[in-house]
Amino acid sequence: MASAISQAQLNTQLAQGTVAPLYVIVGEEDLLRDMALGVLKTALLGEGESDFNCDLFYGDDVSGTEIVTCASEVAVFAARRVVVVKAADKLPARECDAILPYLKEPNGSTAVIFVAPKLDGRLKFAGLSTGRGDGRLFPSQRGAVASLAQTGR
Repeated sequence: MASAISQAQLNTQLAQGTVAPLYVIVGEEDLLRDMALGVLKTALLGEGESDFNCDLFYGDDVSGTEIVTCASEVAVFAARRVVVVKAADKLPARECDAILPYLKEPNGSTAVIFVAPKLDGRLKFAGLSTGRGDGRLFPSQRGAVASLAQTGR
C-alpha cells in the first residue's frame, strides 16, 4: 500500500538511521531534484565520502545489468554505498525489468537513488515492488524525495 512521506519525515528517518534500499527523487524542477539528491547523498554517505562510494549513471547511457552489478558491490571503508541513476525516466523498459530481481533482494549496504522529472507509471519498475509485500512507495511532492521503505527492518 502506498503512503505519502514528507521531506521532514524523511529527514527524521535518516537521523534515526532508517535507510531504505531505494530512493526516487521526482519533480519537474532540476534545481529542486539536484538539491534533494545532494541532501540525501550527504545524509547517506557523510561529508567527504561522496566520490569514493558513490557511482553516477544516466538512464539513457546505462544498462540495468550495470546498475545491478554496481549496486551489488559492498561499500569500501564505509558503512554505505550509493548508486545514483539520473534521467531514470529514459531507462528503456527492458533495462528497468533487469533491475526488478535486485529490488527483491537488495544489498543492505547500498542505497540506489533514481532521479527523474517523472516515471512512467505503466512500467513494473515504477511500482517499485519488492515482491515480498513489504515494500511501500512514498510518492514525492514537488521535488521531494520518495523512498522504498522496508517494513520490519
